[in-house]
Amino acid sequence: RERGPARSAASLTGEPPPVTRRGAVVWQGFSPGRRDLAARLTLDPQIEATRLPLSVAVVFADAKGERPLLPGGAIPGAGRVTVTVSNTTAQPQDLPTAADAPAVELASVLDHLRQGRPSARRLPSTSAGLPSSVTVTGPAQVASTQAVPYLLQGSLSLHGTTGTVSGPGTTPSRDGGTIRGTLGGSLASNASSTVTFVADVAGAGTLHLDLTAVAALNPAELRPPQPFASWREWAAADPSQQSRRQALDLVVAVAATGARSSSYSPYLGADLLGSGSTEFRWSFATPEKAVAKEVLRPKWGPIGVTGLAAALILGNLALIWRRL
Repeated sequence: RERGPARSAASLTGEPPPVTRRGAVVWQGFSPGRRDLAARLTLDPQIEATRLPLSVAVVFADAKGERPLLPGGAIPGAGRVTVTVSNTTAQPQDLPTAADAPAVELASVLDHLRQGRPSARRLPSTSAGLPSSVTVTGPAQVASTQAVPYLLQGSLSLHGTTGTVSGPGTTPSRDGGTIRGTLGGSLASNASSTVTFVADVAGAGTLHLDLTAVAALNPAELRPPQPFASWREWAAADPSQQSRRQALDLVVAVAATGARSSSYSPYLGADLLGSGSTEFRWSFATPEKAVAKEVLRPKWGPIGVTGLAAALILGNLALIWRRL
């Protein structure tokens, strides 16, 4: 069973497709011990839009003002297309903190996190990759805003027109630009949660948007303070109590982020054993095409027969009325 809400399900293998019951997806049948299942689920877009970790907004502007881009990414003419991507995972949360913690212990954890893959898809947590406890003095709690960072990569390309694409983490390409960067951070106040890309176009054409996002730690947050090359060097320099507390808050925030990331990956929250991961992808939907229907033409023969039948009925009614 997988949680939806799903409108429909189509099998991607030779196996029968799952069924949908009140939005939930149910796989049913006998298993020989192992069976690989795959299906394409069509979810309810109105409900899912509020559950996605990132939101994408596209606006076209020219001398006439701002307005939405045409369906399928069609650009009506010369002007500027603005693509805004926002990390919407931030939420208030009470996190544990303390007056102090050993610098060496914190440095070991933070250097371990820096050595991880740029995108693990499943962030480290106290159940995988992080210690479940840290030695502290003066334990307490602090109100914080915490979010799940996402590695955003992909491209914005122009077709049928010329122009330039610019924005943070953007590398110019022949037909637009490629994008790579981390949006948001474990400590939401320390990293940007919104980024804007701009495409200045010379005329009518089409903007192809292809963006993917996976949960990933923000490398900028994990860098040790200047001038240290590692957290181990930082610990050896006898950092201040304030610096040790900031390092402790970072470790706690990363652990909380790993716990929260399970809300988005695996996205549907499958009730299955083992691990899973989710890659989110945004692109313009293909515009729906009108289906040509056969032109209806009047058939005078049947119409004449129907008219004659109606006249006979009216005549009979008139005779019956006279007799009454």
